[in-house]
Amino acid sequence: MKKFAAFVVSLCILLSAAGAAMAAEDIKDPILKKLVEKGVLTNQEAISITDEMKAEAKKAEAKKAKWEGSFRMRHDSQWFDKPDKADRHRERIQGRFGFTYDINELTQVGFRLGTGEKQDQVTLNQSLGDIFELKNVWLESAYVRHKFFDKKLDVYLGKFKNPFTPYTWIVFDPDLHPEGVAIQASHEVGKPTVFINAGAFPLDELSGDSSDPWLLGIQGGLKYGEKDKFDVVVGLAHYNYSNVDLISADDNKYHGNTISDFRVYNATANVSLYLPLYVGLTADYVYNAAADENNDGYLFGITAGNKKVEQFKDWQVFTTYSRVESDATYDEFSDSDFRSGGTNNKGWTFGYRFGLGKGWAHALKYYATKAVSTQLPADKRSMEENRIQIDLTYAFKF
Repeated sequence: MKKFAAFVVSLCILLSAAGAAMAAEDIKDPILKKLVEKGVLTNQEAISITDEMKAEAKKAEAKKAKWEGSFRMRHDSQWFDKPDKADRHRERIQGRFGFTYDINELTQVGFRLGTGEKQDQVTLNQSLGDIFELKNVWLESAYVRHKFFDKKLDVYLGKFKNPFTPYTWIVFDPDLHPEGVAIQASHEVGKPTVFINAGAFPLDELSGDSSDPWLLGIQGGLKYGEKDKFDVVVGLAHYNYSNVDLISADDNKYHGNTISDFRVYNATANVSLYLPLYVGLTADYVYNAAADENNDGYLFGITAGNKKVEQFKDWQVFTTYSRVESDATYDEFSDSDFRSGGTNNKGWTFGYRFGLGKGWAHALKYYATKAVSTQLPADKRSMEENRIQIDLTYAFKF
């Protein structure tokens, strides 16, 4: 019996050692494997640590993907001064959903979908109605972003957010996502930061003509500020449009232009003052050197309240005045809401935003607008228009 007991004990020890050795071979981490072999850790402890490391790796991988979206419910009313143009009242929605993913420290891809009634480059609004028909969803952006020189130079390829900053809606609607290639470069010179933005964007691809329309743009500027005191951003841009006369009439949705040559210069300044109350000042001037007349425009605006409306009780009030002549800039890219889009317009905008909770806000905007010139052909001028927009907006990230 003693010999049999000794044999059983020896067999158990050998099986345990073999099991430990086999288990150690199953553990991929070389440090954990060595600790198990030396008996510092049990096999189960090593497996538990391995599982924890895998879970942390999955969390780190998940952090590379950033999802975000928004939804807006809007009541939109317009009143016109022409008897043959009926006033209009609509309930409208706008939705966005997409993500960015960091492939590595220097490369990011991004995709975003959005609503919209038609393939319109400057609005994602979708009117409710049409006996409950299904609503359209479009590709708003799809791009890759490369970061170079310690992230001081970004290169964008695809369809992406507007690379020119600052700008205002008299030149580019905030919903506009150009497509092609763009760069954003910045460098600190003492306290100020000098920046350069540039891009080359095909506007149309013509099967019957090799002279495709293009937009080439370059912008230089300066950023300067002191924390919790003020920020100043100024920029000067040149936008050169070529062969826009070849763009199909079906793609020209807005109004105002009487020519098809645009060599646009655009000077913009934003000043943020962090007083007991945030105050933001905006000025914009645009000039088309290719036009002999009706060739400039400007905007002045002021915003007061909180810098951002993100939480309950955050608020802002704002007003702008703008005047844009018919050929000051390309009319297809201007704000789609101000006098129903396009150029040859002037007027006031008043409004406020108020936070109802985290990611939830209410806003109201009122437009009082009219045409700059009534001497243009009938199809190139528009009537006086008053408009009110009442919004509930929701935004999220995860």
